[in-house]
Amino acid sequence: MIVSVIIPVYNSEQYLRACIDSVLEQSYTDFELLLINDGSTDSSGKICDEYALEDARVKVFHKENGGVSSARNLGISKSKGDWITFVDSDDRILPQFLAELIGQVDPDTDAVMQGFKRINKDKEILVDCGNHILMREINNVFLFEELRIFDFGFVASKLYKKSIVDNFSILFPEQTSHAEDLIFFLEYLFYSNKIRIQQIHNYEYCNRGDSLTSTFQKPEVYYYQYNLLKEVLKEKYPEVYGDLHKNSEKKFKSLGQVQFATLLKFLKSIYFHKYDKVDRINAMKMLQKDDFFIILLYLHQIKNPVLKLAYKLIIKCEFIQGDFVLYNYYKLVNKVRK
Repeated sequence: MIVSVIIPVYNSEQYLRACIDSVLEQSYTDFELLLINDGSTDSSGKICDEYALEDARVKVFHKENGGVSSARNLGISKSKGDWITFVDSDDRILPQFLAELIGQVDPDTDAVMQGFKRINKDKEILVDCGNHILMREINNVFLFEELRIFDFGFVASKLYKKSIVDNFSILFPEQTSHAEDLIFFLEYLFYSNKIRIQQIHNYEYCNRGDSLTSTFQKPEVYYYQYNLLKEVLKEKYPEVYGDLHKNSEKKFKSLGQVQFATLLKFLKSIYFHKYDKVDRINAMKMLQKDDFFIILLYLHQIKNPVLKLAYKLIIKCEFIQGDFVLYNYYKLVNKVRK
């Protein structure tokens, strides 16, 4: 069985060689490595080409910058393997990663997932996911609990069946670069039956402060992401979405926190772009009743009294007052762009 390893690459020259080397050093050798250069402006593209000249399993595709989702989607369209796995260009995989994933595959298996190792600047944390087999026919609420879906909903450290991806046209949403992997995984899970889970940690997720997640996008990007996730849940997992709105401290606390954090990023990003007062208030008016409910459920987590006051005003649709508080708060901490 051939595994297609897809790596989206963008300005990652500092970490790219270590990432590629970790793939080429796999004990399981029946794979192709697809490097998707997403319009890098540093030497990343050149590094990719060097590896392609040295190893026939390496295939390089250069494209204009379009974001991580478009890069992964191109990788999917170009992949020839029976199975697909994704690796980020600043992460690494251990030599037995592919072997232990593919070793779990039987004729009925649709996905294999592992735990991972989170590497921060000065420490390593093993993130466990259990060791069992799950069947899709079981209740979605139970399935989400067992998978810890919103702790392990990213695409890395997993093996996907190419035929499922192709047959159901499962792709990454290209309009957002936040939670796009969670949305892909939820779509894939809906069409899967048998999921094997391994209590091993062969994927090294390197948490770097200069990553995409450390920057602010425009407000509409966050709100689009939030609504896309909401629509996937409502359409394909209605019982899960229903439970989410019952109690913030129970089953799907982490899901609610994902939505809550996205809404806060939406509100905060309004003050990191050149929006005048009218534009800021109009952006707030995009929020719907369900959005206010999510904010209210998790408002107790906000420790800053000024921010908590602002969010309470927004929940009450007192947007002018909420904007006044937030604008002056961010101005005070020198974070408003003029």
